[in-house]
Formats: sequence, structure tokens, C-alpha cells
Amino acid sequence: MLSAPWDPDAFRKVISEAMQDIAGTGSTVTWVLNNHDQVRTVTRYGEPATEGSGLGAARARAAALLMLALPGAAYIYQGEELGLPEVVDLPDDVLTDPIFHRTGSRARIRDGCRVPLPWSGQASPFGFTPGAESAKPWLPQPEYFAEYATDRALADTRS
Repeated sequence: MLSAPWDPDAFRKVISEAMQDIAGTGSTVTWVLNNHDQVRTVTRYGEPATEGSGLGAARARAAALLMLALPGAAYIYQGEELGLPEVVDLPDDVLTDPIFHRTGSRARIRDGCRVPLPWSGQASPFGFTPGAESAKPWLPQPEYFAEYATDRALADTRS
């Protein structure tokens, strides 16, 4: 499911093939929608990172529900439970992904999903570190992460 686009036929194919691959083996499938090498589903399924909840978020929730209903194990990547979108506007000088540097600054593919989680508060570092200059996060968190912070999700009855 990790590389499947938002398409019922693509999901059906991935699921069918995975189930066929393990048939008769006694093993189970581990289902994955996100990881540290892929653009987050909220963004991948149709939502720019700065627009809040919308089409991409609804599709990401639907895909997660589908994944969780399947037999086997489900892998939830950090921030997926918060509905975090991809951070698409990181400045070049903060990028740490070796692929970015090895491609002469052309491949901006992985740091956007590796930004530290927003735990609490209204400003970076959102409880991820104490906030002192010596303990700032390795990648900057955008201001809009405040709306996705864990403390806010815990207080929201719809979360």
C-alpha cells in the first residue's frame, strides 16, 4: 500500500497480490502507508501542506481505516496518527537527507516527512525539545504544526 496511488483499483491490486504472496505460508502481511522515505499520505493523496484538513486528510484517514481492517499487522509511521502533512518548504540549508546532497540538491524527497513531531504548545519546538538553542530540532517545524500538536488532538473529541 505504501506506493499505491489514491485509486481503488490500485489498492485492490496491492491487497490481492500481498494476500496471494503469503497464501499457504502461515505468515501475515505487514501493511504500510507511510514511512521515512515517502511523502506523507495526507500530501500524497491530494492536499498541500499548508491548507489544513481537507481532501488529502480525508483520504489518508480512509486509507488508514482500510489498512487497519485488513488481516495482518499495521505499521503507523510517526505523525500519521496526527494527520501530519509533508513539510514541502524546508530551506535547502537545513536539509539533511544524503540523497539530496548526492544528487546536487535536486532530489528533495525525504526530509519533509522527517520533521520532528509537534507534541505540545503553539510554537516550535512544540515540546519536542526544551527549546534551548543547544537542543533545537534537527529540522525546523513549520508554524502550522501547532494545529497538529498531540496535546491539541487529545483535547479534540473528534480526534
